[in-house]
Amino acid sequence: AIRRQRQMCIRDRSYSFDETTTAESHSVTFTFAEANKTTDTWVFTVTVTNTFAADSDITIDSKLTATVSAESNFEVEIKVGEEAAQATEVVTQGTPVVYTITVSVKDSAPAKAFTDSLNFSLNLTQTQA
Repeated sequence: AIRRQRQMCIRDRSYSFDETTTAESHSVTFTFAEANKTTDTWVFTVTVTNTFAADSDITIDSKLTATVSAESNFEVEIKVGEEAAQATEVVTQGTPVVYTITVSVKDSAPAKAFTDSLNFSLNLTQTQA
């Protein structure tokens, strides 16, 4: 049997907002490596922190999405804590939102190497009560 082979480095991302930013969109890129996986699963984290002043009522609407093609060999699950991530997570001052992204290889994937794509998008929008 030929084992699946993948190489990688892992980059966990941290994003912050400052007073001058009104909206941002980030590309979240992960590369996969043997050292950071359990069987055919990889886990990544993305942390979004609201760094406005403590007395500020400014919040951040955070949207993290993952897109795979219909015929993808991967499955993606995004959680915040133990719950599935909401379409929009509100980030208040002093309480970071930590996304956990679990990427799994489907049982139906080829036993040998394959090429596939995962697209992650992080969109941050400043809001004020």
